[in-house]
Amino acid sequence: MRAPSTLSRGALVLVLLAAVSACDAGAERGGTSATEPSGNEVVVLDGSGGAEAAYGGDLDRGLVRSKEGSHDGYVLFAPIQSGIIYLVDSRGEVVRQWRGGSAFNSPIYLRENGNLLFTRRLDGDGEVFHFAGIGGRLVEMTWDGETVWEYDFPDGLRQHHDIEPLPNGNVLAIVWDSVTPDEAVARGRNALHVSRQGLWPDAIVEIEPIHPRGGRIVWKWSSWDHLVQDVDPRFPDHGDPAVAVGRIDVNADHRERGPRSAEGHEDRNRRMESVGYLGADSAEDLPVEDGDAPTRRKNPDWTHVNSVAYSAVHDWVAMCTPVYNEVWVVDHATTAEEVRGSAGDLLYRWGNPRVHGMGGAEDTRLFGPHDARFIPAGYPGGGNVLVFNNGLDRPGEDYSSVEELVLPLADGSRIAREEGEPFGPSEPVWSFSREGFFSDFISGAERLPNGNTLVCAGPQGFVVEVTPEHELVWEYLNPFVGEIAMQLGEKSKGWSHRYALFRVTYVPADHPGLPGPLNADEQQ
Repeated sequence: MRAPSTLSRGALVLVLLAAVSACDAGAERGGTSATEPSGNEVVVLDGSGGAEAAYGGDLDRGLVRSKEGSHDGYVLFAPIQSGIIYLVDSRGEVVRQWRGGSAFNSPIYLRENGNLLFTRRLDGDGEVFHFAGIGGRLVEMTWDGETVWEYDFPDGLRQHHDIEPLPNGNVLAIVWDSVTPDEAVARGRNALHVSRQGLWPDAIVEIEPIHPRGGRIVWKWSSWDHLVQDVDPRFPDHGDPAVAVGRIDVNADHRERGPRSAEGHEDRNRRMESVGYLGADSAEDLPVEDGDAPTRRKNPDWTHVNSVAYSAVHDWVAMCTPVYNEVWVVDHATTAEEVRGSAGDLLYRWGNPRVHGMGGAEDTRLFGPHDARFIPAGYPGGGNVLVFNNGLDRPGEDYSSVEELVLPLADGSRIAREEGEPFGPSEPVWSFSREGFFSDFISGAERLPNGNTLVCAGPQGFVVEVTPEHELVWEYLNPFVGEIAMQLGEKSKGWSHRYALFRVTYVPADHPGLPGPLNADEQQ
């Protein structure tokens, strides 16, 4: 879906409120509310001044709009720079909060037993893993704030970005692994694109908790086990990426598109630093000038998988890579040994057929995507995949969108593909965007039981509920920052990302983990 925009490339913008006609004004619910524009007035958050600039430094944050037909549950989130977790009701009021103890680079989940599941960012390992989204510790906390489980990953693995609770009580997590420069070259990686740090292949691990502190990895899918390369037939995994479509071309990240300019890379890092989201980059990994053209940085964070999701219906795992601009699906119904072989190859990939030799730049559909997730069974669109298409480096004008994909199933259970063609669908079955809607990193989207979609524009801390017809029925500006933001010092100046959210989690009013109806006056 192409959304027209008159906004210049590189400006981080988000139109929060667009034209509202009298016919869709609806019945507004009460509660705390932010200043509400009327008519065709819009609020724009941009990188230079944010919402404060739009309202002369006097914008109220919190609930902006709540209309008839919006959700009646709760939204769970933690600002990236805060150590506090918030549960907010449909009126924008905090009904519960917990102190989590450190910055949050992953979503928060409420389990059916009423416990919270999240990650904590750990210091250390900076000499090995240090890029955006780094975490390190899994934590489970009771409704009353008591920590009942912690798990630190073993040496050589580092959790980052996302986690996913499983029905059996285990937890899926994204981790970085590590291979040396020599090991990377020996698998067919172009040596010009290997830094002194080697490569950090992404893996998905399943952890069985051992209370109160510990765990056991019972299943591991690693990208490093499913490679193809066409650089040199003397190396392993040599073949044609267009034939071995279930395997990951180990060189596709650096040759499928040109590098971001040195100026663009520095600008993006500056904004991620302002959120408190980026680790300390090594100077070696920044772009370097080669004549007049900057070379692509030798980034060991090779695929940068940023989300993991689970389908209980098919026993599949979905993930999202903004480097390859794809959604990947793999089979979880494999043994720890089987998953390392062909049974662990990609079942499905969508968004950028160019990286497996089946198209050109004009066929790319995803641009820096985040938060690929299955729509739960029983929900409108159940079994489909939602993905937040950030729009990073999208040709033309900057905008983000949310895409809903119908998986091309055969016999209701097997993903089908025509030989010689990329995976379908050719078009999303549903998408959402608006003029000026642009969040180039973090962010996410989630289907609600009522058929609406909850969209989180992460850098701006903006959450909106949109109907299938694209009507905005609930809008919320995160008003919370925290003590961790103050530690960033000069990094926070110049960009209004103090309210940033990695993403949010919807909690239905009838969720079994809730003790009952919650009242903001009784929150702790």
